[in-house]
Amino acid sequence: RAGMMKYNQSTKACREIAFEINVEAVVQGSVVLAGNSARVTAQLVEGKTENNLWGESYTHDVANIIQLQNEVALAIANAIALKLTPAEEARLTAERVVNPQAYKYYLRGKSWRYGTDNIDARIDLLEKAVYLDDKFAEAYAELSDAYSVKAFFFTGGSKDWEIKAETALERALEINPNLPDALIAHARFLWRPTTGFQHEKAIIQLKRALAQIPNSANIRTFLAAVYFHVGLLDEGLEQLQRSDQIDLDNPSVKVNMGVVAMMQGRYAEAVIEIEASVTGIVRSFSEHCLICALYFSGREDDARRRLE
Repeated sequence: RAGMMKYNQSTKACREIAFEINVEAVVQGSVVLAGNSARVTAQLVEGKTENNLWGESYTHDVANIIQLQNEVALAIANAIALKLTPAEEARLTAERVVNPQAYKYYLRGKSWRYGTDNIDARIDLLEKAVYLDDKFAEAYAELSDAYSVKAFFFTGGSKDWEIKAETALERALEINPNLPDALIAHARFLWRPTTGFQHEKAIIQLKRALAQIPNSANIRTFLAAVYFHVGLLDEGLEQLQRSDQIDLDNPSVKVNMGVVAMMQGRYAEAVIEIEASVTGIVRSFSEHCLICALYFSGREDDARRRLE
């Protein structure tokens, strides 16, 4: 997402975009909502030639919006003769119905920016989603994650928020025990101070999720963080590099790659990597890391100026 949002409303040709992000093909399309119906038109375009490899239109009841997205993904996979894993095929062929308004709240709750007010708004939206649809496993998983973030980063491990996180997680797993989002939320629940940072169990959950969504940059970044904190730097760096290939220009990933380089003693590389990504929501963290990298690389005066 971070890599693609810069092309929102871009006037660049498909060939240019495909070249810049180093992909063979691009999916283009549109979604039109009318009453209770959703119409999706999608086409698969070859990057080098801009030839149309595949195209189709679908119309479904809005209540089947998730199934509609899966149907499009499955059609593209078949069009390019992609061999899906059993887990991927099961995920894309499962029939699901969701309350349309609950789905809107869920999408808005997923698209949040870091900050105290924003996390509260995120929680409010997701609580509305599960209120409207008590069988919406993804919304419960996202809500559990939001509660965990609230407890971990904003309330110093508040027991009340952690209980809420556990309750929402249990409901998500009850509805769908193999849901990737629920597995990620489970890992978040396991990997925090009050539960004793259960690294091995968290890694198991993240690997289960990754088996279903191998191209998830978020899962790989989370897995890298766990590896990093137990000293498995090479394994952590490998996951960050894979994440960087999937989610281009994500400053958080770039900074963390620089931090790993610093921990491995590659200080000059760390300075270059971190300095290029001192931006966005990770600004204060990346500034701190850059000062450390400058200091360890022997550039004490530069580190002092940056610190001041």
